[in-house]
Amino acid sequence: MTSGWRRWCQGIAGAGLVLLALSAAAATLDMAGETPRLRRFGAAEGLPSRMVVALAEDRQGRVWAATDGGLARYDGGELRVWQHDPAQPDSLPGNEIETLLIDPLDRVWVGINGKGLARLDADRERFKTFESVTEGCQGQFWTLAYAENALWIGSSSHGVCRFGEDGSLRHFQHDPAQSGGLPSNTIFSSLVDAQGRLWVGTEAGVARWNGHLFEAVAPRELKAVSVLRLSRDADGAIWVGTQNDGLYRIDAQDRVTRPAWSDSARLRSALVLADSHGGYWAGTSDGLLRGDGEVLRRLEGDRGSGFLTGHSGVLDLLQDHEGGLWVALLTQGLAYLPPDWRRFSTWYQFDGKPLDSQYLLSAASDGRSYYVGSAHGVYQIDAQGTLSLLASDRELGSGAVWSVLPRPDGRLWLGRAGRISVYDPATGVLRDWRIGGG
Repeated sequence: MTSGWRRWCQGIAGAGLVLLALSAAAATLDMAGETPRLRRFGAAEGLPSRMVVALAEDRQGRVWAATDGGLARYDGGELRVWQHDPAQPDSLPGNEIETLLIDPLDRVWVGINGKGLARLDADRERFKTFESVTEGCQGQFWTLAYAENALWIGSSSHGVCRFGEDGSLRHFQHDPAQSGGLPSNTIFSSLVDAQGRLWVGTEAGVARWNGHLFEAVAPRELKAVSVLRLSRDADGAIWVGTQNDGLYRIDAQDRVTRPAWSDSARLRSALVLADSHGGYWAGTSDGLLRGDGEVLRRLEGDRGSGFLTGHSGVLDLLQDHEGGLWVALLTQGLAYLPPDWRRFSTWYQFDGKPLDSQYLLSAASDGRSYYVGSAHGVYQIDAQGTLSLLASDRELGSGAVWSVLPRPDGRLWLGRAGRISVYDPATGVLRDWRIGGG
């Protein structure tokens, strides 16, 4: 059986050159020169499915991934997987997980397609199911949040259920005959903000629990949009990722604005994460983006570790307690970026070809750009982090560039077999001095 969540997900969606960023030139590269190198976890690493729908971290710092093929946990060394076993009544009730939450008591909650709600307690020994919740709430369980000593369940078509620690069950639904309340019974997303308030993203805007009932937030601006993603900014604001209307931001006074990013109105189902370095990540239906408060750049090709593209749908983002970034992908499994990734900028490809085939031999900097000598010419990495071929065999003649040294006038000294050369990139003029040695 294919769930509504799955249908929605489907609808949205060598020895290279390494430079240690310690010199003055590296400082000028800044964010433009970043080359995040993500590691991917897939079937070969033991992930039960390449579709990862949600992420969470427990008290021990282990990262949990909900997939449509089971539940996985990574402890820093290996993956452990929980899947349904018909012979074990306390196993995972089903493998098609829709949503995941680790609550303040370190319990793992999952909403499962066709199976409702299940919980793995802190001992991680067995799953407990809740038939009364599954029958009373109905629909697919698409979101989970924990607030006010209760679990809040957002469903695909029956509003929100509050499941208290005392076993009580309370149901909230949209009533078109009354003003206020839930704006829709289809709940796509939920979160608890820094003040402990519960927010839900619905098919008809955003609502917030005020302690007694749900109230629509900024209905004038948001009532006509499907809110697929909610995420928290570092200053307490809420990011609102919509299906077709781009990205919004709700500040502490409930004012709605567009972020400064130029393509914010075109970002689909965007989830925003403010990292510990002051940068921003945006996971969208159209890839993973990285930037600052002014500019976002899509990670693809070489800067996307060779596998990220504009079609890499992102379903969740998580920064762990060490500062590492985890990315849940629609069809490419789980990706991880270690916390010290900014120490190096790495280029593996040029024009789609691996750089290890170019025999890179030497490097130097003039404080603005890097110059790299190779077996077949000289490469340049400019202040924007762009790698280009500055001069090839056609300009320099045959012979490997064993050493390169920038001159103050913009020309380059080149050391090659049997000769020393000066090359002017501005004019293309090359001058050789023959020497007796190698």
